[in-house]
Amino acid sequence: MCARLCPPARRGLRLLPLACAALLGLAGAHGEQLSDLRGTTLCLDPASVGVTFEELAPARAARARQEILPVLQRELPASLSRAGVRHEVRPSCAGRDGLTRLEVGVRFLDPRHYLGFGDPAYSYDVGIRVSNPASAGASMAGVVGARRGFSSGWADIHSESRTGRPFEEAVVGWGEEQMRDLIAAWRRDNPSPAERVARLGPLALGLLGLLVGTALTGLGWWVRRRPRPSTAGRSRRPRGAG
Repeated sequence: MCARLCPPARRGLRLLPLACAALLGLAGAHGEQLSDLRGTTLCLDPASVGVTFEELAPARAARARQEILPVLQRELPASLSRAGVRHEVRPSCAGRDGLTRLEVGVRFLDPRHYLGFGDPAYSYDVGIRVSNPASAGASMAGVVGARRGFSSGWADIHSESRTGRPFEEAVVGWGEEQMRDLIAAWRRDNPSPAERVARLGPLALGLLGLLVGTALTGLGWWVRRRPRPSTAGRSRRPRGAG
């Protein structure tokens, strides 16, 4: 991300804004690094949402934490429940498959060192991952190659002066977007029986219908051709017998 890559400004340096602008293409990175949640039950615990700040004034960091952390902590389990995603809430998910972490990092871009971003400006990254015990202590990128897991993230720069919005709103919005990505991936990897049938496509559904029709036709033919039990030798009571 540009805010992390651009070096601090030095006296007499005039090309820094241009260099940072050239690197802005690196901002806004968004995408899944890993997605394989087949049979996974997500595990949530008090550490499932984490927020960290760098270079923020203590008062602003404390206020931002109260505006970001509780919202994401409430929304993560609520969104999973609404979407029917299989999950459990435990005191601790350490060592368990499906360990889920939503991580937010925000850094204030001091205009003395980062030029041209629209003071006040902040770089932020929001990512969500699901890992198994082998990768539970790994970084976001370290989840890649795990037996089962999911990893997705977004990184960008937010200028409060240019957007007229506090960075807290942008961060919460992208946190909720990461939840939607996770939900979509889980549902894709764990389809319901009806969804499995719908994914077969017209040709496969036609073949399935043909097989079912053939089976029903064969069953009807077998029932009609089945020998009926003989009534010979059975005693019959005469009519009018009491």
